[in-house]
Amino acid sequence: MALDIDFSNFAPLQRNRSEYYNRMALKLLNGQRNNKKEKVLKDEFIRSEATLAKQDSFTDITTPYISEELLLDMNSACKCVVNDDIYVEYNGYRFLKSQIPDIDTSKPETVTAKNNVIDFGKNKYFKYVTSDGKECNLISRAHSIGTLSSEAVKYDSINKEAGRYADFWDYMISEDPVYIELSFSREEIKGYLSEAGIEPGFITIKIGDEVATQYYSQSKIQGLIHSKERYDVDYNKLTSPPGYLKDFEPGETVKVGGVEYIINEKRCIDIPYGADVFDIEYPKVNW
Repeated sequence: MALDIDFSNFAPLQRNRSEYYNRMALKLLNGQRNNKKEKVLKDEFIRSEATLAKQDSFTDITTPYISEELLLDMNSACKCVVNDDIYVEYNGYRFLKSQIPDIDTSKPETVTAKNNVIDFGKNKYFKYVTSDGKECNLISRAHSIGTLSSEAVKYDSINKEAGRYADFWDYMISEDPVYIELSFSREEIKGYLSEAGIEPGFITIKIGDEVATQYYSQSKIQGLIHSKERYDVDYNKLTSPPGYLKDFEPGETVKVGGVEYIINEKRCIDIPYGADVFDIEYPKVNW
């Protein structure tokens, strides 16, 4: 029996985005969290190596291990067919699970940001160190990052903490990460960003063919992560009339990012682009 396994399920935030995140938010709000598959489904009948029959449609791998190129392609595509829990069919090739090599742990490096730009590359292995010091290998794909399908097939398991790390960055690359705090606490978000060397302000995330710019706020009331589009709306509502300050009087003060600004005659404020518009204190209203 053949199982067509799509290993993007192990990091399910594969990007077609706004509709997906809306559905996820509704499920989370209703307490219906999606459970990830943590094991490759097994078939009750296990074939021995001697019973594997030749098939014209597949090229059997006869070397001790599959090539590095085929391994990378398999992990990048995150999809293959597992037959009888013993051999794998992928892209015209067939091989035993035991022929899947482990990743050379000396090659992958951790990914950190430079000038608040973090680039995971495309079809590239990288390393994540969990809170207990365990080094885990992940891969950047065309639209997401995730754990390795080769390891999921070979060992029937994934590292949950590494999978959660992948999920976090898949949220961050989305068009609108407004629901991120439904899945990650503020402390987790700050921790992941700090580990990556990211400071508050605009962030650029690059994964495969995808690029997203988000805003990392220090607001204690509003969310920590906002899309650039949301930022631009709030910035324009503060700096152009009519906006958020239309009901306040000229001369009153507003705090943005801890800095005081005076409301002008147009009932706007003059703030630099990039100021934390989500961390705002409006004038007190005396009723």
